[in-house]
Amino acid sequence: MGPGWYSDPAGGGGYRWWDGRAWTSDTTTTPGPAPRTASSGGSRRATPWGWIVGGLAVVLAVILAVAFLVNRSGGPRDITDDYPTASSTVSAWDDGSTPTPTPTPTPPGSESPSPRNTPSEGDGGSRPCPTASGTADTPPSNDGRLHGGGISVAEPGAGWEQSSFPAAVMFFASDLDGRSAPITGTWVNILGVGELTKSDGFADVQSAADSVTSCLASSGFMSATGREDEYSREHKVDGRQGWTVRSRVESSSASGVKGSYFDVIVVDVGRPDSLAVVALETTIDHHEQDAMRQRVLDSVRVDG
Repeated sequence: MGPGWYSDPAGGGGYRWWDGRAWTSDTTTTPGPAPRTASSGGSRRATPWGWIVGGLAVVLAVILAVAFLVNRSGGPRDITDDYPTASSTVSAWDDGSTPTPTPTPTPPGSESPSPRNTPSEGDGGSRPCPTASGTADTPPSNDGRLHGGGISVAEPGAGWEQSSFPAAVMFFASDLDGRSAPITGTWVNILGVGELTKSDGFADVQSAADSVTSCLASSGFMSATGREDEYSREHKVDGRQGWTVRSRVESSSASGVKGSYFDVIVVDVGRPDSLAVVALETTIDHHEQDAMRQRVLDSVRVDG
C-alpha cells in the first residue's frame, strides 16, 4: 500500500500521513494533497502549482522586458497594449478564459468529509465505506494464528510483522488482527482478520465481500487505474455460509509495483449483528508469494 492519508491509528477521528514506510507526524481533519513535509519520493501524486507559478513568473518577465525595450528604442506604443497594473491580472491564459482547477484528491476512511470510497450496491447505487465504531485492533495471540470476528487464519510467515497499518487500511472493520509486509520502499501488503457490522451496510456475505474489495481497492491505492475480479463465488468455512472475491487492482504509481491482488473472504459465523472477514493482499507478478497466499486462505477456520 502506498503513501497517503489514512485514519489515524492513534484515534481521535482524524487522519495521519503514511509515507510508505512509517507514520509521520503530519495529521489533519480535512485530508487533501500530500503534506509539505512529505518527500517527493514517497508520494504518488505530483502537485502542479510550482510549475504554474514558475510559468506565470516567466510570462511576466517577458512582458516587462518587451515593454522596456520598446519604450527605450522610442518605438510607437499601441494604446491597446495591456501592461500590468496594480488592478490587472497577469496570466499564462487569455484574460477571458477560465483555467480548469486541478482536482483535490480525496482521502479514504471517513464519511465526513465525503470519502472517495464508493463501492457499488446491488441496486446500482453507491455508498461510502463506513468507519467502524468498534475496537480497531485485537491483542495478538500466541497460537500462531490471527483471530478476529469469530474466525482465524494462520500466520503468513517470514517478512510479515504486526503493525498499525492493516487497521488504518481496513478502517471499516473492528476486532482486527493484522500483519503487514514491505514490498518496496513505498509499497506495503496487508493481511487482516476482523468483524464487519451489519448496521454499517454489510448485510450479507456476498454484498459484503464485494464492498470490502471495493473499499480496499479505493482506499489502499492513491493511483489505482481499475479493478478486475478473477472470481466472485460462494465459499463455505467449516460448514458456515461464506463468499470469496479475488480481484486484481492495477496502479499507475512510480513505486515499481504494478498493483495488487486482493483475496477477500466473508463468513457468517452465526452472530446476529456481524459477519467475519479475512482480507489478504499480494503483489502482482510476485509469484514467490503464491504458496503463502494459498496456505493462508486454506487455513481459514471458524473459532469455537
